[in-house]
Amino acid sequence: MKEHMNYTLLCDFYELTMGNGYFQTEGYADQICYFDVFFRNVPDGGGFAIAAGLEQVIDYIENLRFTEEDIAYLRGRRIFCEEFLDYLANFHFECDVWAVPEGTPVFPNERMVIVRGPVVQAQLLETMLLLTINHQSLIATKANRIARAAHGRAVMEFGSRRAQGYDGAIYGARAAYIGGCAGTACTKTRGEVSGGGAKPFRQKGTGRARSGSSRSPVWVGGGTIFGPRPRSFAKKVNKKVLQLALKRALSERIVEGDVVVVDAVALPDHKTKNVVAILKNLNLADSTVMMSLPSLEDQAAVVCATGNLSNLVLRKAENVNVYELLRFGKLLFTKDALDAFIQRLA
Repeated sequence: MKEHMNYTLLCDFYELTMGNGYFQTEGYADQICYFDVFFRNVPDGGGFAIAAGLEQVIDYIENLRFTEEDIAYLRGRRIFCEEFLDYLANFHFECDVWAVPEGTPVFPNERMVIVRGPVVQAQLLETMLLLTINHQSLIATKANRIARAAHGRAVMEFGSRRAQGYDGAIYGARAAYIGGCAGTACTKTRGEVSGGGAKPFRQKGTGRARSGSSRSPVWVGGGTIFGPRPRSFAKKVNKKVLQLALKRALSERIVEGDVVVVDAVALPDHKTKNVVAILKNLNLADSTVMMSLPSLEDQAAVVCATGNLSNLVLRKAENVNVYELLRFGKLLFTKDALDAFIQRLA
């Protein structure tokens, strides 16, 4: 059984004292607030960053609770009221959290994580969110830059010995893999070891077993057998198989009544409420929706308006895949987008 570290008190102390103040002020404890995690700029003109660390944030939230030992420690500070300590002892996380998927490119001032909920609870996440997202996103971004500069050559991550603790080493390696590194170790085979072209000693008359090269794995400094090597987990799918999978997935969704086709999606401006109104008119407001358009380059208003909706994903018709056809509760196509998608199946 997996054991979880208790990171509940991994926060700035003022977050707890402010929570105590909110709790003692009438009407503030249940006040709904929003917290956004974003960054203002990318150093060295990098352009974008790579989001990482979300899995650890989710694990922290799922195990966010105050133990008896935590309550006893806080009570010993003699600055928290008993009502607030009772609230923490029976703590139940009630906030909504939205986040971009790990590995997603994000840009300055773009929200990576959004927290909505009671102010007492929402602010408790601040420290853990920052230290987790900042650390892993930094490493993932750097790894991505190096991987892109390598132009297809494998990039290895060897940062464990210089990391701050074993958790830092593990999560750093994880973030580097998200950023594009191929692995954390790479041994040389017999064919990659330098030297060893001539026999290390003459074949006969020495009393030793013959040896053809010092590159042999039995020699010190020779190649390694079955050592760790970076490898690709990509799986090639034949074009006809992919087309058949797309046809089957789309057909199933049509039979189930989950495909909605409209003439076009035209918005007067880039406000999210316009998209929300369209979804309500189509009875899609309570479903997860994939909206497909023939092109996104000339749909700036739609792209901006849909960016704030957690239940809707916008896709270009030529990029829709089998996973997305099956993942979402409803599929919304324009006529032109559906025609473009069907052309892929011909």
